[in-house]
Amino acid sequence: MKKIFHEIKFLLPTFLVLIIVFFFWDKISFEYKNLREIKGYYSLNKYSVLNDNIRYILSIFFPTLIYFLTYIYRYKINPIEILNILKFKFSNPNKNKKISFGLLIVSLIIALFYFLSLKFNSYPMDLFHEGQILVGAKNYEIKKKLWEESYIVTSLFIDILYANIAWKIFNIENVVSTRILLSFLNLGGLFVALIFVFNFINETNLRKEFKIFAFLILSISIFYFFKNGSLGFRDLPLFFFFILLINNLKSKKILSLTNILIGFLPLVSILWSLDRGVFLILLYLFLFIFLIINKRFNQVLLILFTIIASLLIFVQIIGITEFKAFIINSYDIIISSDLLNGLIHPKPFSNEINSSRASKSLIIIIINSLILINILFNKSKNHKSIFKILLLFFYLESIIYYKIGITRSDGGHIKQGSSLSYFTLIIFITYLTLIKIQEFNFKKKYKIIFFYIHFIVLIGFIVDNFNKNQFYNIITFNKRIDNYLKIQDKKLINDREKDIINRLIFLLKDEKCFQVFTYETAIQYFVKKPTCTNYYHIMNLGSKNNQLHFIKQIEKRKPTYFLVGGSYRTIGNYKGDNSERLSPEKRFQYIDRYIKKNYIFFEKINSWIILKKTSDK
Repeated sequence: MKKIFHEIKFLLPTFLVLIIVFFFWDKISFEYKNLREIKGYYSLNKYSVLNDNIRYILSIFFPTLIYFLTYIYRYKINPIEILNILKFKFSNPNKNKKISFGLLIVSLIIALFYFLSLKFNSYPMDLFHEGQILVGAKNYEIKKKLWEESYIVTSLFIDILYANIAWKIFNIENVVSTRILLSFLNLGGLFVALIFVFNFINETNLRKEFKIFAFLILSISIFYFFKNGSLGFRDLPLFFFFILLINNLKSKKILSLTNILIGFLPLVSILWSLDRGVFLILLYLFLFIFLIINKRFNQVLLILFTIIASLLIFVQIIGITEFKAFIINSYDIIISSDLLNGLIHPKPFSNEINSSRASKSLIIIIINSLILINILFNKSKNHKSIFKILLLFFYLESIIYYKIGITRSDGGHIKQGSSLSYFTLIIFITYLTLIKIQEFNFKKKYKIIFFYIHFIVLIGFIVDNFNKNQFYNIITFNKRIDNYLKIQDKKLINDREKDIINRLIFLLKDEKCFQVFTYETAIQYFVKKPTCTNYYHIMNLGSKNNQLHFIKQIEKRKPTYFLVGGSYRTIGNYKGDNSERLSPEKRFQYIDRYIKKNYIFFEKINSWIILKKTSDK
């Protein structure tokens, strides 16, 4: 009882600070500024972009700091020991055997079979999200320009290359080919994540049988994160970085392929997915600090040299004009994202929508902080130096990754943003439990019981994810994919959408370009005309400057027709908010005024209105 009271007393300061920071969550408020005149939920509520970001940082920082200070005081840790946390020590070869590479192959095969067993997505087309990748690709196909002629929203790969690659691979230009490629990409992301887990587990001091069990638990966990969409192909560079980091920590070589690949990865990750690339680049700041503390100056120089070299090579490939457009475009997206897409993060432990999910996410991040401090300062030989460093870096990335949930604070994005934190907690619980069990010397019969536990977990996973129909799907995969690729695009849209598309195709037969001013971006894809502006996906054009640029390009290309209205007018709203406060007309008022001044009503089809340029212009 005395020991329990002592532990409570030790944790009490952290708990009190945690209550305080959550209590004062909505008291932390900054002056609202919106000099770029971007309309979104933040502007509707006169809400500063700093509010949620600072609240999040403080809610994590202060409880962690207080626990850290009480931990130092309790265990009489001197400053030198604190500084030594980041000093890496090459350990002797692992006495415990590594798990077989064959186990990784088995896990990859199971993942492949699951992929082959899935039904193909035959849902109606999402004219907004799928439209983004289809129209971006079509624009490039026609205009032969990248950032110069396209305001790229998510990344070069997703907005431009992704659909074009799908069309070339499957030799057909349709929507379902992009859906198939998406499945393959997610499978590739899962493969890389499983390879990371395999390498990660082999760097622990667990005995082989416990490593196998840990690999099983973590592999199943990562599978479910991919299955429910919390993680996906956009996270591939992140897991690839951690594979490279493991190799970097294990090798004493400076001039190695690993360090060169680490240097190329920032640019690749930005081109792959802009936001994930930024998250990863932020982690590089910690990587350089770590390398400098460990006096690996040559590695820092090599990585920096490779980063610069990758940029120079990229400039040579696309040209200086495209590179400037890439920098301006990417910077504009990054600084606009909060104001444009931001949803106010719910106050923890309140009655606000999604507060429960957000509260759990924040608590898990803080719990991870406390567990990590205990592991980092633990002098037990159970915790290898390389393993501690990997845990630290993964924990730091999980904190950065929650920016997804801070910016777009709906249920789905909070779940997505907290996925790495949940996975970090699963790592901690699995590892610490097995380390504790490992301290006991099991008799042979108990080892047999542990083997059966492995078997039961694996069988349970297979039963949960495979059934009779799925085994049939695996056998008939080639036939199913051939039939799937024959699905015509117009079979994935409704009659109302067909009506407006057919009418536009007729009207635009002699037009050089066309511009939709609705959130149904994919309509542009169906009419097979290039956009008259860079902004093929108007939701993200945002600022006043971009709106004026939009108008300038319209004035130059003088399209005869404009499309307004539509049924996707609430696509960016909170769940349950059916108002049209953020419809294109309200969000982009400069463009709306220009259109109303220069275009008149021509025809209404269902919820869409076709406008025609006034004759005196």
